[in-house]
Amino acid sequence: DRISEDVDRMTNLVNGLLELSKIESGQVKTNIMPVGIVLLFESLRKSFSKKYIESNISLDFEIPNFSANVLAEFGMLMQVLTNLLENSLRFTNEGDSVKVFAKENQRTISIIIVDNGIGIDKEHLPHVFERFYKVERSRSDVGTGLGLAIVKHIVQYLNGEVYINSELGVETRVEIELKKI
Repeated sequence: DRISEDVDRMTNLVNGLLELSKIESGQVKTNIMPVGIVLLFESLRKSFSKKYIESNISLDFEIPNFSANVLAEFGMLMQVLTNLLENSLRFTNEGDSVKVFAKENQRTISIIIVDNGIGIDKEHLPHVFERFYKVERSRSDVGTGLGLAIVKHIVQYLNGEVYINSELGVETRVEIELKKI
C-alpha cells in the first residue's frame, strides 16, 4: 500500500511539473473563447457536490444574475477552480462551509471562493503560489505543493490575476479576475 501511495504521489508530481512546464513554455494548446460563468458553476457543482456532502462541508454556489462571459479556455478554468475547491475541501473542517460566487466589474469578472476553514498565517501568503511551497501544517498532506503554482500560471496565461487573502482560523478568500467579454 505504501509503495502504491508513493507511486501515485510521484506520478502526480511529474504530471504537475509537466503541466507547469507546458504553460510556461507556451506549448499548451488552447481554445480561448467566451466561457459562461453559470455553465462553469453548474459543471463545478456536479463535480464537487458529492465530495463535499461526504465530507459534511456545505458547498454553496451563488449563481450570478448577470450574463457576461469571461475570455478563457474552459478546461483550464475548470482546472484552476478544481484545484482551489480541492484545497478548500482539504482545509475546511467538517460542518463548515465553502461559498463560490462571481462579481462583475466594468472590464472584468471575478470568481471568488471563500471558505471558513483553518486559514493561512499571513507570513505564508506571499509564498503560497510558489512551486513546492506548503504551509507547515499541511506538509504531511499528500499534495505536491504544485496546485496553487499551477493555478497562478494558468490564470496569468489567461491574462488574469489571482489574489489570496486569509485569516488564520477564520477564512480564506481566493479571487480569480479575468477579462469580461
